[in-house]
Amino acid sequence: MITLSLLDLFRKRKMKLNKHYASILSLLIIGIVLGLHGNADAQMFSVKSEPRTYRPPTIGGYIGIEPAHFKYKPSSDALNNNIGYSFNDPLYRIRLELQNIDIYFGAGWNLGPQNLLNYYEIGAQLQNVYALFRSRHFVFGVPVRIETNYTQVQSQKSQIGSDTFQQSSGTVGSGPAVMLRAKSDIRLTSILTVNYGFSVRSLGTSSGSLYALINQNRLYFDHVFNQVGLSLGYDYEFSRYDLTGVRYDYAMKGSTIVIGITF
Repeated sequence: MITLSLLDLFRKRKMKLNKHYASILSLLIIGIVLGLHGNADAQMFSVKSEPRTYRPPTIGGYIGIEPAHFKYKPSSDALNNNIGYSFNDPLYRIRLELQNIDIYFGAGWNLGPQNLLNYYEIGAQLQNVYALFRSRHFVFGVPVRIETNYTQVQSQKSQIGSDTFQQSSGTVGSGPAVMLRAKSDIRLTSILTVNYGFSVRSLGTSSGSLYALINQNRLYFDHVFNQVGLSLGYDYEFSRYDLTGVRYDYAMKGSTIVIGITF
């Protein structure tokens, strides 16, 4: 009902909403409902037998660097004779991780063989982990992750919006999640999801599917300075675009080292 109401509102304003964008909107609404429904499980990594004074942090802010590999990988033998977006250079990351929602931003400049490419990415993911097995020092669960993302790779020689790789995507995925708890204030989490969804080129008609493999790992040192803790992380992500035609078929692989503080 919520999704239909929103779509009706768009129709009344005479906006031509692409069916893929409508699907992205539906995924986000489902994710919000899922996140609210699963809020009670957000503290699955806390131990109920511990004194009530112990509260795991629920907010984390991170910065990181990612050696990234962005490569043209068409689904056929067709060649890309236009501007190429491939690069093998570091990107810079900022992440805000809340109880059920992560927001992230990535950027890189002067990329590629000729130092002419700029990379920008912004996205958000809704995630909840459902515990299947729980003990004092170990938890095994199943995550459900819904993610939306906008990625742009632009040549400094091209005009804004002209012949630019720019994709808006929405994916959903799941996999295993584990947590180890050495002490009340030292935790290690690892979450792996296989995501699949769709991608739409902004300002264009090209659309298709997006496959992503995402692994997030965090080592927490809680309450280092009163309620403030420290966290180290390693993220791995592989994503592949399979779009209409082969002009914008690319694959990206990257490993990110992050450091942050928690509250």
